[in-house]
Order: sequence, then structure tokens, then C-alpha cells
Amino acid sequence: MNNKLVEEHDTQLVLSYELLCLLRWLIEHDANKLKKMVSKAVENGLYEHIRLLDKKSSHHDQEDMQDNILDFLALLETSLLDCMSEHVTHKARSTNLLATVEQLDTTLCDPEIMMSSLEKVATSTNKNPELNPQELLYKELLKRWKPEKKSALN
Repeated sequence: MNNKLVEEHDTQLVLSYELLCLLRWLIEHDANKLKKMVSKAVENGLYEHIRLLDKKSSHHDQEDMQDNILDFLALLETSLLDCMSEHVTHKARSTNLLATVEQLDTTLCDPEIMMSSLEKVATSTNKNPELNPQELLYKELLKRWKPEKKSALN
């Protein structure tokens, strides 16, 4: 899960900045959709499930609830990362950069560097369509690339 959502000593939870941004975005832009989801869950049996839990609450159930929170946040973060990757891929496709990416040795480049470079190129070419996307991608990758001595070829 990209080590961004981590439980330490059962007392601390660290959330990624991206996940916090998603939560804020959902609150600000999709609160009504969230309310509809909750309403649908209540109508489809959540209400009865909660009523049963209230009657038999125990320490074990509280631990399960904490695990459920972690599972929920992990699902959100995984979904966010997948969607962000799909978004960048779509932008790369729309600027005809996928063929260029396929020609690169991506083992020498961190996936995050590739994604951020593609995003930067897509944004730049949207603002200035006359720019060469392939050339911009090469420049962005070179700016961000930090080769390790172990992987350098002589």
C-alpha cells in the first residue's frame, strides 16, 4: 500500500498527503454524494447491523472497528493512486506520449518520477499546444532523474 498508510505501535496512524487531500475534496465537493451513499447503506441494512452491534459491544469489536477504519483508508488510498495513474496515462495517451514511454528503460526511473513528468508535460502541452511533448518529456525526466552509482552503466 505504498507505505503511506502505516500503523505504528497500535497508537499512531500516518495518512499520506494525497489521502488527506482526497478526504478534503470529498467533503468540499461531494458531500451530497457521500450523504446519498450513507443513506443507501442505512436503507440496505446498516441500521439493523449497527443496532445489533450496540447490544453486543465488546473490546474485540472495537479492535475490529479499528481494523475496518484502516481497511477503508487503505481502499481509499489504493483507489486514489490507481485513479491518479489512470489519469496520467490518459493524459499521456492524449498527447501521444505512450509510445515514447514504451521506448524508455523505465527500470532506471522511479514510477513517481515518470508520472510527475508525464503530468507536467500534459499540463504544459495543454497550455502551449505548439510545444513538442516528446522533447518536454525527455527534459522533465532528465531534470528529475537521480541515477544511483550502482545502476550507472560504464
